[in-house]
Amino acid sequence: MTSEVTQADREAAWPYSPACYSLTDKPKWDAGVYDQCGIIQAFARHREQETLAALSTPPAPEQPDMVGELVEALEEARDLFRNYERHHRAKISEAGRPEKAERNRDIADRIDAALTKYRSGDA
Repeated sequence: MTSEVTQADREAAWPYSPACYSLTDKPKWDAGVYDQCGIIQAFARHREQETLAALSTPPAPEQPDMVGELVEALEEARDLFRNYERHHRAKISEAGRPEKAERNRDIADRIDAALTKYRSGDA
């Protein structure tokens, strides 16, 4: 089976031309005189196969900006935990629960650290 040869196939094949073509004029090579040469045909077949593969691969479905949505959700969660911390600290003077305030601060700090790491590119 022979493949249709393009000038790009000839150009790609020229540096790999067999020794018997070493005395051949490049213009004859470029004119297509040797298009049946195995090396030119190999480049043409490779190009055709890659083109078919690219055409048969379905495009990736568009994905929503999940990372952006996750970052927003984490920022909201962090802010909520900061508010919970302030709420529980205010209640400490009224026999509140300092361990809840500390736990909420810890969660907010961990979310903040994760966001900082992500934004710095270390994630």
